[in-house]
Amino acid sequence: MNVDGAEVQTTAGDGAGSGEPGGAVAVERAAGAAEAALERASGLRNAGRTAEAVRVYGQALEDGARAGSAMLQADAYLGLGDCALDRGDLERLLSCCAKAERLLADQDLPVRAPALRGRALAHLQTRDLRYGCHLLEQAVDELHAHEAPEDAAEAGAAGPGAAGEDGGAATARALVLLYATLISPYVDLGERERAARAAEVAETLLPRTRDPQVRAYLRRQAARWLTTEGRFGDALEALAEAEAAYRRQGIRIEVAQSRWARGYVLAQQGALEEAERELTAARDELREVGSQLITMQVEVELADVWRRRGKSVEAAALLGRMLRELRGDHGAVHAAAAHHLLGVILEGSDPGAAERHYRAALVLRHQSRLAGDLAVTCRRLGDLLHRIGRTPEAVDVYRFGLSGLSGPGTTTLGDS
Repeated sequence: MNVDGAEVQTTAGDGAGSGEPGGAVAVERAAGAAEAALERASGLRNAGRTAEAVRVYGQALEDGARAGSAMLQADAYLGLGDCALDRGDLERLLSCCAKAERLLADQDLPVRAPALRGRALAHLQTRDLRYGCHLLEQAVDELHAHEAPEDAAEAGAAGPGAAGEDGGAATARALVLLYATLISPYVDLGERERAARAAEVAETLLPRTRDPQVRAYLRRQAARWLTTEGRFGDALEALAEAEAAYRRQGIRIEVAQSRWARGYVLAQQGALEEAERELTAARDELREVGSQLITMQVEVELADVWRRRGKSVEAAALLGRMLRELRGDHGAVHAAAAHHLLGVILEGSDPGAAERHYRAALVLRHQSRLAGDLAVTCRRLGDLLHRIGRTPEAVDVYRFGLSGLSGPGTTTLGDS
């Protein structure tokens, strides 16, 4: 069976609902089997056994269809989507989330939020950061709009965006996940105030949900914003809490991502030897569990640390291999970073090759609307062009980089 291409079934089979003797028993048995398969598949994925998890999620999908349960089928599709994300298969992630959303069309938004978030993550992993953020922001707005008036009033006492107690656990969980997911793309887009706001609102909502995975996820995401504020100690403390929580739950891929995040913070802090150790450990763990796309993301940062430690030959070899392995729009943000780093490495020995890499990075970062990163690449390319006597071109490149920092709503005055 091709689980991603399986037909969505929302009617019970095996005689259920037809008046046949034993039909209700068959439905109950199928539902129980689906629930058991979902739990088993989740454990397999947590242990890094993604291929096995995919097979068991497929069985859960079949059992959920026999039970006539749209909810169980949707849970199976969401699990398959998580596995697809682990592997970097973004088309399958989109497909699974779309099928889950269709199955949950009659459910309240807190129930549909994980499927919508998965769809947004697929766009965030390509170069469409703005659209990914739009999907998340739209869901956040809808969740707030559908809060009961008395819940909204109670939430106001706790802080902006807080969900009420009546049915508030599911709403709060959904909101924390959505706000936490917005933090990193906001930072990538240069919207630090929005990142701070998302982190603050999510933190306000956190006491209303007891889910330890949600808490750990928020801690890891918030560390990115804390790093932009120069609060390295707070960021490392948040990551230590997240990693400890994931270790207790036995979720290998999340432990690895927490180590990756710690390596990032240490690199930003200038602790390069420690950063190399953390990033190498994260990369090795992610390779072992088959998380291809995330592994490439870690390798970009590891290559940067190598470059800064004087290991430019090793860094260039790693980046070149990574660029050859990237497919289409997958990891466009990280491909841009790889091109940028290769430009930095090659400036002294091969200015022409450096220029080509900078221009490739410039195109990708412009398409992704990564204003801060675009400005950095334009500055490096402009400096290179100026040094080799192409000053008018350098000025054009500088102006192009500055234009990305002054979009609508980012300046006090108009276009003046």
